[in-house]
Amino acid sequence: MMQKLPIPGRFLFRMEISCKYKENLENLNELPADYEFPDFESLEAQDSDSANSAKTFRVRGAWNENGVAFQFFVSGKSKEIWCNRNRPDESDRVELWLDTRNVHDVHRATRYCHRFICLPCGEGQNGAEPSVFLLPINRTKQLPNDIPNGSIQVKSNVQRNCYSLFVYFSAGALTGFDPEDFQDLGINWALFDRDFPVKTLTAGSPFPFMEDPSMWYTLHLARSEEE
Repeated sequence: MMQKLPIPGRFLFRMEISCKYKENLENLNELPADYEFPDFESLEAQDSDSANSAKTFRVRGAWNENGVAFQFFVSGKSKEIWCNRNRPDESDRVELWLDTRNVHDVHRATRYCHRFICLPCGEGQNGAEPSVFLLPINRTKQLPNDIPNGSIQVKSNVQRNCYSLFVYFSAGALTGFDPEDFQDLGINWALFDRDFPVKTLTAGSPFPFMEDPSMWYTLHLARSEEE
Protein backbone atom coordinates (compact mmCIF):
# COMPACT_ATOMS: atom_id res chain seq x y z
CA MET A 1 0.00 0.00 0.00
CA MET A 2 1.34 3.44 -0.94
CA GLN A 3 2.36 5.52 2.05
CA LYS A 4 0.86 8.99 2.24
CA LEU A 5 3.39 11.70 2.97
CA PRO A 6 2.36 14.64 5.17
CA ILE A 7 1.97 17.97 3.39
CA PRO A 8 4.66 20.36 4.70
CA GLY A 9 3.40 23.56 6.29
CA ARG A 10 5.39 25.72 3.89
CA PHE A 11 3.44 24.25 0.97
CA LEU A 12 0.18 25.62 2.35
CA PHE A 13 1.17 29.29 2.23
CA ARG A 14 2.45 31.76 -0.35
CA MET A 15 4.82 33.95 1.63
CA GLU A 16 5.96 37.49 0.94
CA ILE A 17 9.29 38.52 2.47
CA SER A 18 10.16 42.19 2.86
CA CYS A 19 13.66 43.10 1.67
CA LYS A 20 15.02 46.36 3.05
CA TYR A 21 16.70 49.09 1.05
CA LYS A 22 20.40 49.77 1.65
CA GLU A 23 23.01 51.97 -0.01
CA ASN A 24 26.48 50.82 -1.12
CA LEU A 25 25.84 47.10 -1.24
CA GLU A 26 28.76 46.65 -3.61
CA ASN A 27 31.10 47.36 -0.67
CA LEU A 28 30.26 43.85 0.62
CA ASN A 29 29.95 45.00 4.21
CA GLU A 30 28.13 42.65 6.58
CA LEU A 31 24.40 43.27 6.66
CA PRO A 32 22.94 44.21 10.07
CA ALA A 33 20.86 41.74 12.06
CA ASP A 34 17.60 43.55 11.26
CA TYR A 35 18.08 42.60 7.58
CA GLU A 36 17.66 38.93 8.45
CA PHE A 37 14.82 36.97 6.84
CA PRO A 38 12.46 34.74 8.83
CA ASP A 39 12.98 30.97 8.97
CA PHE A 40 9.80 29.33 7.74
CA GLU A 41 10.91 25.86 8.81
CA SER A 42 9.26 26.77 12.10
CA LEU A 43 5.93 26.07 10.36
CA GLU A 44 6.84 22.39 10.43
CA ALA A 45 7.87 19.99 13.18
CA GLN A 46 11.49 20.41 14.17
CA ASP A 47 13.99 17.83 15.36
CA SER A 48 14.57 18.57 19.03
CA ASP A 49 17.86 16.65 19.15
CA SER A 50 20.40 18.89 20.89
CA ALA A 51 23.12 17.93 18.42
CA ASN A 52 21.00 19.30 15.57
CA SER A 53 19.88 22.42 17.44
CA ALA A 54 23.41 23.84 17.20
CA LYS A 55 23.30 23.59 13.39
CA THR A 56 21.94 26.85 12.04
CA PHE A 57 21.42 28.42 8.62
CA ARG A 58 20.50 32.11 8.47
CA VAL A 59 19.93 34.46 5.53
CA ARG A 60 19.98 38.25 5.27
CA GLY A 61 19.24 40.40 2.24
CA ALA A 62 19.05 43.97 0.96
CA TRP A 63 18.56 45.83 -2.29
CA ASN A 64 18.92 49.16 -4.04
CA GLU A 65 18.46 50.43 -7.59
CA ASN A 66 21.80 48.94 -8.63
CA GLY A 67 21.22 45.35 -7.46
CA VAL A 68 20.47 42.94 -4.63
CA ALA A 69 22.67 41.31 -1.99
CA PHE A 70 22.38 38.23 0.19
CA GLN A 71 24.41 37.04 3.14
CA PHE A 72 24.32 33.40 4.23
CA PHE A 73 25.50 32.14 7.63
CA VAL A 74 26.14 28.46 8.35
CA SER A 75 27.24 27.29 11.81
CA GLY A 76 27.54 24.03 13.71
CA LYS A 77 29.60 22.15 11.14
CA SER A 78 31.72 19.16 12.13
CA LYS A 79 33.04 18.12 8.72
CA GLU A 80 35.57 20.14 6.76
CA ILE A 81 33.91 22.18 4.04
CA TRP A 82 34.41 20.87 0.50
CA CYS A 83 33.69 22.79 -2.72
CA ASN A 84 34.61 22.15 -6.35
CA ARG A 85 33.26 24.33 -9.15
CA ASN A 86 33.53 21.41 -11.57
CA ARG A 87 31.44 19.19 -9.29
CA PRO A 88 28.76 21.58 -7.98
CA ASP A 89 26.17 18.91 -7.17
CA GLU A 90 28.65 17.26 -4.77
CA SER A 91 29.86 20.50 -3.16
CA ASP A 92 28.85 22.13 0.09
CA ARG A 93 26.93 25.07 -1.29
CA VAL A 94 24.00 27.44 -1.24
CA GLU A 95 21.74 27.50 -4.28
CA LEU A 96 19.69 30.62 -4.92
CA TRP A 97 16.80 30.99 -7.37
CA LEU A 98 15.55 34.42 -8.42
CA ASP A 99 12.71 35.32 -10.79
CA THR A 100 12.72 39.01 -11.72
CA ARG A 101 9.06 38.77 -12.83
CA ASN A 102 7.75 36.82 -9.80
CA VAL A 103 5.43 34.66 -11.90
CA HIS A 104 3.47 32.11 -9.86
CA ASP A 105 1.12 30.68 -12.51
CA VAL A 106 3.68 28.74 -14.58
CA HIS A 107 5.52 25.55 -13.69
CA ARG A 108 8.55 25.94 -15.95
CA ALA A 109 11.24 28.57 -15.58
CA THR A 110 11.29 31.51 -18.00
CA ARG A 111 14.23 33.61 -19.15
CA TYR A 112 13.75 35.78 -16.05
CA CYS A 113 14.46 32.84 -13.72
CA HIS A 114 18.01 32.33 -12.46
CA ARG A 115 19.72 29.48 -10.62
CA PHE A 116 22.92 30.58 -8.88
CA ILE A 117 25.43 28.19 -7.31
CA CYS A 118 27.22 29.89 -4.40
CA LEU A 119 30.41 28.23 -3.17
CA PRO A 120 32.15 29.62 -0.06
CA CYS A 121 35.54 28.28 -1.22
CA GLY A 122 37.20 26.11 -3.85
CA GLU A 123 38.61 28.79 -6.18
CA GLY A 124 42.06 30.40 -6.36
CA GLN A 125 45.52 28.90 -6.02
CA ASN A 126 44.92 27.55 -2.52
CA GLY A 127 41.22 26.84 -2.98
CA ALA A 128 40.21 29.44 -0.40
CA GLU A 129 38.35 31.83 -2.72
CA PRO A 130 34.54 31.80 -3.11
CA SER A 131 32.67 31.72 -6.41
CA VAL A 132 29.16 32.23 -7.77
CA PHE A 133 27.97 31.06 -11.16
CA LEU A 134 24.78 30.45 -13.12
CA LEU A 135 23.51 26.99 -14.07
CA PRO A 136 20.43 26.13 -16.18
CA ILE A 137 17.17 25.30 -14.44
CA ASN A 138 15.77 21.92 -15.39
CA ARG A 139 13.01 22.13 -18.04
CA THR A 140 13.57 25.86 -18.52
CA LYS A 141 11.93 27.46 -21.54
CA GLN A 142 14.70 29.97 -22.21
CA LEU A 143 18.00 30.86 -20.55
CA PRO A 144 18.71 34.27 -18.95
CA ASN A 145 21.18 36.60 -20.61
CA ASP A 146 24.90 35.93 -20.28
CA ILE A 147 26.32 37.49 -17.12
CA PRO A 148 28.84 40.28 -17.77
CA ASN A 149 32.22 40.00 -16.09
CA GLY A 150 32.33 41.78 -12.75
CA SER A 151 28.55 41.97 -12.33
CA ILE A 152 28.60 39.54 -9.38
CA GLN A 153 30.77 40.13 -6.32
CA VAL A 154 31.31 37.58 -3.58
CA LYS A 155 33.14 37.43 -0.26
CA SER A 156 33.34 34.60 2.28
CA ASN A 157 34.72 33.93 5.75
CA VAL A 158 35.34 30.23 6.37
CA GLN A 159 36.16 28.99 9.88
CA ARG A 160 36.56 25.48 11.29
CA ASN A 161 32.91 24.95 12.16
CA CYS A 162 31.12 27.81 10.40
CA TYR A 163 31.20 30.14 7.42
CA SER A 164 29.51 33.20 5.99
CA LEU A 165 29.03 34.06 2.34
CA PHE A 166 28.14 37.53 0.99
CA VAL A 167 26.94 37.75 -2.62
CA TYR A 168 26.09 40.95 -4.50
CA PHE A 169 24.24 40.76 -7.83
CA SER A 170 24.35 43.98 -9.80
CA ALA A 171 21.46 44.71 -12.16
CA GLY A 172 23.50 43.39 -15.10
CA ALA A 173 23.63 39.91 -13.55
CA LEU A 174 19.83 39.60 -13.37
CA THR A 175 17.89 39.48 -16.62
CA GLY A 176 14.87 41.76 -16.29
CA PHE A 177 15.87 43.40 -12.99
CA ASP A 178 13.78 46.59 -12.93
CA PRO A 179 12.81 47.63 -9.39
CA GLU A 180 11.03 50.73 -10.68
CA ASP A 181 8.34 48.66 -12.42
CA PHE A 182 8.77 45.25 -10.77
CA GLN A 183 9.18 45.54 -7.00
CA ASP A 184 8.56 41.82 -6.37
CA LEU A 185 11.00 39.01 -7.16
CA GLY A 186 10.37 35.29 -6.97
CA ILE A 187 12.86 33.70 -4.58
CA ASN A 188 13.95 30.35 -3.22
CA TRP A 189 17.15 29.06 -1.69
CA ALA A 190 18.58 25.79 -0.43
CA LEU A 191 21.57 24.80 1.68
CA PHE A 192 23.32 21.61 0.59
CA ASP A 193 25.90 20.64 3.19
CA ARG A 194 27.13 17.24 4.36
CA ASP A 195 26.57 18.30 7.99
CA PHE A 196 22.92 19.29 7.45
CA PRO A 197 19.72 17.92 6.04
CA VAL A 198 18.80 19.99 2.97
CA LYS A 199 17.42 23.31 4.19
CA THR A 200 15.05 25.19 1.87
CA LEU A 201 13.13 28.44 1.99
CA THR A 202 9.98 26.88 0.52
CA ALA A 203 8.73 23.31 0.74
CA GLY A 204 11.53 20.92 -0.20
CA SER A 205 11.60 17.41 -1.66
CA PRO A 206 9.68 15.60 -2.99
CA PHE A 207 8.22 18.82 -4.38
CA PRO A 208 10.04 20.23 -7.47
CA PHE A 209 11.32 23.34 -5.67
CA MET A 210 14.45 23.53 -7.86
CA GLU A 211 12.61 23.96 -11.15
CA ASP A 212 9.03 25.13 -10.52
CA PRO A 213 8.82 28.92 -9.99
CA SER A 214 5.18 28.65 -8.89
CA MET A 215 6.51 27.18 -5.62
CA TRP A 216 8.86 30.06 -4.87
CA TYR A 217 8.05 32.84 -2.42
CA THR A 218 7.89 36.59 -3.11
CA LEU A 219 10.71 38.95 -2.17
CA HIS A 220 9.25 42.45 -1.94
CA LEU A 221 11.77 45.23 -2.54
CA ALA A 222 10.59 47.64 0.14
CA ARG A 223 11.15 51.37 -0.32
CA SER A 224 12.61 53.38 2.56
CA GLU A 225 9.27 54.80 3.60
CA GLU A 226 7.83 51.26 3.87
CA GLU A 227 10.38 50.09 6.46
